Amino acid sequence: MNKLKTYADIAARARELHSAGALPTREWTLPMICDHLAKAMIGSTGALGPSPAHKPLPLMQRMVGQILLFQLGFIPSGRKSPERVLPRQDVKWEDAIGSLEEAIARCQEKMGTDEPWMPHPLLGFSDGRRWERFHIVHAKHHFGCLSMPGL
Repeated sequence: MNKLKTYADIAARARELHSAGALPTREWTLPMICDHLAKAMIGSTGALGPSPAHKPLPLMQRMVGQILLFQLGFIPSGRKSPERVLPRQDVKWEDAIGSLEEAIARCQEKMGTDEPWMPHPLLGFSDGRRWERFHIVHAKHHFGCLSMPGL
């Protein structure tokens, strides 16, 4: 499965990568990536409380970021993750995939409500459909940083 279209596809792809023995090409392992994705998802629902104060990007940068993300499905490399969504260094696969699946369930559940989502700390959007698109593109970005043995 190369196409991620829903929250459920993210967990399914993570399980495929785990079964295939995906290896890190950068500093984060697959369990660390899953832990990071889960924390970002939980943060978007508001369960972590308000984000620490960030200076929002200037309007033009926000617009370019939203075009890259929503229209082109691309997240540029090189931006440091906020402290509160950094993965645990020693996270085990079972814990990471469990956290990811719980975060996905929380996001899916919230999609069916009128509860507000947190605004993205840099790009500003705050609706459920845009957050889902963000999380899918975000997962593709991080899963793309893994290599497959023998390929």
